[in-house]
This record gives sequence, structure tokens and C-alpha cells, in this order.
Amino acid sequence: MSARRFPTFVLMTLFLAFLVVPTFAQATPTPITLGENQTAEISGESITAGFSLSATAGLPVTVQVLGVTPGFAPVLRVLDPLGTVVLEMVNSAAASSVQVPVMPAQTGTYLLEVSSGNGSGGQFVISVQPSTLPEPLPIPLIVGQAVPGSVNAQASRQPYTFSADPAQPLLLLVTSDQASRGPSVTLKDASTGDVLGTGSLRLIGIVFRVPAGSANYRADIAHGGSDGAEAYTVLLQGDNAPAVPGSDATPAATPSRLTSTGPCVVASLGGERINVRSGPSTSFAVVARLEPNQIGTVVGRLGDNSWYQIDINGVVGWVAAFVVTVGGDQCEGVPILAAPGAAPAATAAPTQPAQPTVAPPPDQPAPSPTPFGPPDLIISSVQVAVDATTGTVITVTVSNVGTGVAGANELHVQFPNSDISQRALPALNPGQSTTQSFTNAASTVAGNWQANVDAIGVIAESNESNNNASGSVS
Repeated sequence: MSARRFPTFVLMTLFLAFLVVPTFAQATPTPITLGENQTAEISGESITAGFSLSATAGLPVTVQVLGVTPGFAPVLRVLDPLGTVVLEMVNSAAASSVQVPVMPAQTGTYLLEVSSGNGSGGQFVISVQPSTLPEPLPIPLIVGQAVPGSVNAQASRQPYTFSADPAQPLLLLVTSDQASRGPSVTLKDASTGDVLGTGSLRLIGIVFRVPAGSANYRADIAHGGSDGAEAYTVLLQGDNAPAVPGSDATPAATPSRLTSTGPCVVASLGGERINVRSGPSTSFAVVARLEPNQIGTVVGRLGDNSWYQIDINGVVGWVAAFVVTVGGDQCEGVPILAAPGAAPAATAAPTQPAQPTVAPPPDQPAPSPTPFGPPDLIISSVQVAVDATTGTVITVTVSNVGTGVAGANELHVQFPNSDISQRALPALNPGQSTTQSFTNAASTVAGNWQANVDAIGVIAESNESNNNASGSVS
């Protein structure tokens, strides 16, 4: 998300901060209005500062928090009028400022909570400004068809629409591809705009049961404030459907118990029947089921451990990490596999090897069947062009020169005017590269630039000191 510079009145507040009496967190949040800046402080006696904002449904705002005290890294949470957390900017990079778009799903009073992300207290300035977020086109849902999606800091919201079935209730399922959190989900009456239900960021899946009838509905899925993209799957199905084709868990019996020693194995996390798929995504076909009393042997994994390739009685497929529990003490030795980019593979027959070769996309080099060693991400080239009329364009090429697969991560770029943009990068096989181009129309002057791959430090590399590139243009 491109970081916009604070308006002049925000900077004036910073220079005059010593003249302002700080607003300390109290039982009653401090009211804040659109266009207003307030200075507050986080300390041992006041670890959270709360602000109440009256918002109107459908009118987006941008919330900015800028640390005044050196070393203070703000964290921002936004709660809707019902008290549900709809956005949580974790600020894992310990930046001195955060800026997030907020799209109110309903009219009412929202709570903005500011705290410290690194344990250091200090003063900060919070500002709420009107925003002009582009309205994405709604995606119509078809009964029985799973629709994968993703939201991020730039494209922060995606709406979906559907109509009730006159003959039967419908189930709307939203499942997150993340292991510990999900995007914000709001279900509305499409005709009246009334909010019918919301989903918490702390859930990795939610189900809405819609009554039979003729009403029209809209589901808004919004970015929850994590550092990268938040992938998910939406499925609309009849309430009497025997299975959940887009979900990776259906109710069943008592789960298997695993030991802490021996080969790496998985079993159902909560006693559900687990879908085993031909590839590491809910968009791939189901090739088998892992029953609650079954144990699968792990024969491969993605670099970020979000999906495991398992062998069940000779049938090989993938299961999502958040629906299984892992046992054994040999999981670190399981090979890291590149995610297949071609069409989903067919079910492996019992007589086939336990680890079939997965065909890569045509425009990518073939991955090693058993990658060894760590990855090493470098910025192999940077091109910077500054124009006084159109702004600055920075083109960055990132390469994996290591011997292992580098999982998804983030590339951050700082423009000569100090604005910062960030973008999620795909996983890279050894020897593979990706080129990303960033444009900032507001950066029209010469100056210094920087680029940083794996900016939030999620990849364990053989060399952690070669992720940066910097220079200047005149």
C-alpha cells in the first residue's frame, strides 16, 4: 500500500506537539471526527488509547497513526459498532507510522484502538481523513461453485452477491487460507443495506445460514490489516448438501491421537473429515478424504508450511495446515515442494510412487524434486525513472539464488519523496526471478530511493544481508 504523506495540518501538529496536552486512554474513548488530528501517548499507565469515530455505511475513511517519539511503533485495531474487530494492523515491521483504509459496513460508532507494537511507549498523532476507495465490481455466486479470492492493502475489499433459493435454505461459507486469522466478512441485505452478520478476524472460517425465499444478499470481504494478502474461498451451497465441496473439513467423529516421535504425520485437527486435494489450494479437485481415525504420512510441504502433501494408502494429495494436527519429530526433514501452477493433477493410483512429479508452469524453470538447503533472495536489478510531470517509476527484479524454495514474502520500495509502497511477492524456485514495477505520481523530484525484499523477515535465508538495494537519482 502506497503510504501517503500526512497533510500539512498533521505535520503542524507534530511541530507543535509540545503545546498540546496528550489524550490518555480512558474508560470512555476520546471522540475524533473526520479531518481531525489528535495527539495521545502510550505509557505504562495507559497501554491503549481509544478513539470513537461516528461513521456512515459505505463512506470510506483513511486512518493514519504517526509516532512522534522515536522508536514508537503503533498498532491499530478497528472495532465496528457491535464490538467486532474488523481490522487489525499488526505492524510487524515496527514502522513509525501506519495508514489503513476503512470501509464502514454499517452506520454507527467505530472504536479505534492504538497500542505499541514493540513494547516501547511514546507520543503519537492520529488522523482520520475522508477516502476515495474505488468500488470493486460484485462477483455473483453460483450454488455449488467454490470461488477463491484474495484481498490486500491495495485492493482491500471484494463484494459478492447472491439470491435466496425459494425451495431451500442456503449456506454461505467463507474459509481462510491462513492458519491463524481470516479477512473481515459482513453479510448484508442487498436491498436495504441492513447488516445481517459479521465474522471476526480471529476466525478462519464462518458459515451464514440464509432462509429460503426471494431476498437478495451481499457479502463484503475486507482486508483485516495483516502484512500481506489474505486468501480465502467463498462457497454458496444448499443447506441439505451432503458435503462441502469448497471447504476442507466436514463434521465427523473423534480425531486420531498422534505421537511426538517418529515420521512426520498428520490427522484431523477437530474430528472432521478432511478433503485431500490434488494441489495446495481449495481450487484443486478433491482426490480423497482423510477420515477422523486416519493418519496420513507427510511426504512434502510448501515453503511456508501452509499445505502438506500426504500419502494415504498410496494416494498422494494435499491438505491445508489449519485443518490438521501434526505429529512426529522428523517434519523438518520433509522436502519443500514448489506449488504446482498447471491444471490440477489427477488422483494418484495406489501403485504409483508416493511422491509424483508436479509439472511447473510453462514459463518457469522446473523445480528440483527434493529442494535442499535454504533460499537466498537478492535484488538483482533496479531501474529508476523520474519525470517532473508523471512521477517516479521504480522497476525491481528479485531473484532466488539459493538452493531452496523461497515462500511468499513482501517487497518494499521507498521513493525519492519518502513515500513507501509494498507488494506481495509469489514463491520463487531456485534460479527463478520476478520483476515488479512501482509508480508514484507524487514523487516528481530527484533524491534517494530504496528497495527491500522479504521486508518483514518471513523467509529463512542463507544470507540475510543482501536483501536491500539503494541509490539516488538526479
